[in-house]
Amino acid sequence: MRTVKIFNGIHKIEDKDMSLVPLQVREILQHSRKNLIDRLLTDTGIEDYIYHRFHIKANAQKVLQVRSKLIELQHAGIMLERYRSVFQQILEHENSNVDAAIFYAEIDTCMQLCLNEMSLEFDPLETYRIDHINTVQNMRQRLIHLILTENGIKNFVKGEYYQELNDLAKTNYLITELRDYFFTKRTDYAQVLRYIETNRLDLVEGCKQLFKQEVAEILDQHFERR
Repeated sequence: MRTVKIFNGIHKIEDKDMSLVPLQVREILQHSRKNLIDRLLTDTGIEDYIYHRFHIKANAQKVLQVRSKLIELQHAGIMLERYRSVFQQILEHENSNVDAAIFYAEIDTCMQLCLNEMSLEFDPLETYRIDHINTVQNMRQRLIHLILTENGIKNFVKGEYYQELNDLAKTNYLITELRDYFFTKRTDYAQVLRYIETNRLDLVEGCKQLFKQEVAEILDQHFERR
């Protein structure tokens, strides 16, 4: 029998069959993460957390968007790459202590995609039409959501590097790397719009070109161009 101490108590894991331990660990981690998110979903929990963690005063609409993302995360599976250290610790020791920081790191990453839209840098805002900005923002969000899927990144690798990405572990690693990048990067939409205007591009096509360049800069470290 193994024991795991987390912020919400001590959990026991049956280890007579070690092949079943990872499944029990996933259930414990998912349940613990859900409990932690439940605390944020009460009253002004999200608004207060955003203010103290990111120093941003979120309006009601943004709080609702973040709330929706957190509810999605509650029901999502546990990514092995993100929690690999926890799995290894529990498999190697009979008694383990899991720091809540690992859950908060995932929660922060989840929130960041919404919060990035509140930290835009316009130079100056009035030089661009608001509907142009909205178009670029919406297109970028769709492209991010697409690339952070198994099919999305496989199609990108096949189209850009002419290679088949069949290694599931590598696929998950690349998705995590891209997710961390896009969830923490501040997007200068004024720069995006200047690029589109200078190159006389359609808004959607210009946004796609810049996004492709960003992703390629990261994936070039993992694939060789032919």
